[in-house]
Amino acid sequence: GRKLGQTAKYDEALAKQQQALEILVKAADLEDVRIADVNNEIGLIYDGKSDLKNAKEYYLKALGVYERVLGPENYYVAAVLNNLGPVYRAAGDFDKASESYQRALAINEKLFGHEDLSVAFILNNLGFLYYAKGEYARAEEPYLRALAIRKKQLGSDNMDVATLMNNLALLFRVKGDYASSIAYFDQALATAEKALGPEHPSIAIMVSNIASVSMEVGDFSKGQELFDRALGINEKRLGPLHPNVAINLNNLALLYDEAGEYEKAEPLFRRALMIREKAFKAGHAIIGATLGNLGLLYLHKQDYDKAEPLFVQALEISEKKLGSEHSTVAHMLNNLGLLHLRKGEHAEAEPLLLRSLAIFQKANGPNHPFCARVLGNLAGLYWSRRDLAKAAEFQRKYLAVRERNLDLNLFTGSERQNLAHMETLSRDVDAALSMQASLSAASRE
Repeated sequence: GRKLGQTAKYDEALAKQQQALEILVKAADLEDVRIADVNNEIGLIYDGKSDLKNAKEYYLKALGVYERVLGPENYYVAAVLNNLGPVYRAAGDFDKASESYQRALAINEKLFGHEDLSVAFILNNLGFLYYAKGEYARAEEPYLRALAIRKKQLGSDNMDVATLMNNLALLFRVKGDYASSIAYFDQALATAEKALGPEHPSIAIMVSNIASVSMEVGDFSKGQELFDRALGINEKRLGPLHPNVAINLNNLALLYDEAGEYEKAEPLFRRALMIREKAFKAGHAIIGATLGNLGLLYLHKQDYDKAEPLFVQALEISEKKLGSEHSTVAHMLNNLGLLHLRKGEHAEAEPLLLRSLAIFQKANGPNHPFCARVLGNLAGLYWSRRDLAKAAEFQRKYLAVRERNLDLNLFTGSERQNLAHMETLSRDVDAALSMQASLSAASRE
């Protein structure tokens, strides 16, 4: 009902703007700035309806008039370029999105200076573009610049500042810097709770983000507590079938899966999938991710016949929607490769794992925890094939990356985080050492 209501409002607004455009076209010169204004408004309406084709068409019409009448370095030109950025990004045209943001940024810096809030707005969009593209190293600089501007202009206790701290926390999370991620999340949450209260849907998002990082460093107790809180907020405020509830259900299921509580995880994954299949079109990337998570659950349960078709479907969707070198695709490749490894299908597993590793190394750098997981799987693959030299090589690389991440998080994390991270690393090192001992013994035979 809510979605239908929004659609009706967009349709009503669109009809009014199109009527205004017809009147202007009859009464004014086609190069009149007022026509550009209406074209931009129509573009915004189509954008709100997720009609990217028509949004792009009307934005470009507005841009052409503004450039011809006002010149290429006008504020209105920058505004339309900034509007075009998300349209190009959503269509997967990252190069054009980057070009639009960079042009808008250059115009506003020239017009208003390097510390204007309009500059911070575009920098945040540019940072998110690089984040969405998987270029995490490039995302950090525009995010930090935008945060510095907003803190200076708005003060630290502002929701726009909290939003940027949340974005930076997400960035540090995928880069594997969990201590920095949690620090930014904590700051963002404290600011947001002051501004919005403890039960706002935005609070649920931030709480869920902190829970995810807590889970990744091995603090399952804190993760479960926070995921439960986020789910409670969203079910109360948004209803049981809202897409944000699906996010909470998915995250809580991931935690139970990681903890080995598979019977608790499966109904949560299936409920999340049901909500997303109703909310999004078939083949949407978020549906692919949910299918992949469900497949991973069956992999952990050693139910390989159920896991494999889910992994294959998830990989196909992710490659189609996100591109062949996206980090999500690397996750899918690793999971499918691991499945084949568990089934003893080494020839099928090797190219999938090697491709996954190459994508992760390119997107996240060679020392990211995701790289460690794939390196460990490759070491296991070569050990199973009795290729002892390659097994030892990949095992050494795996241990080096894991130890480097321990050093990073021990240096900056809290005692509780460090102990949880140490426990996780110890389990991996125990397994790694037993494999190395086996390799040494085998080499003497």
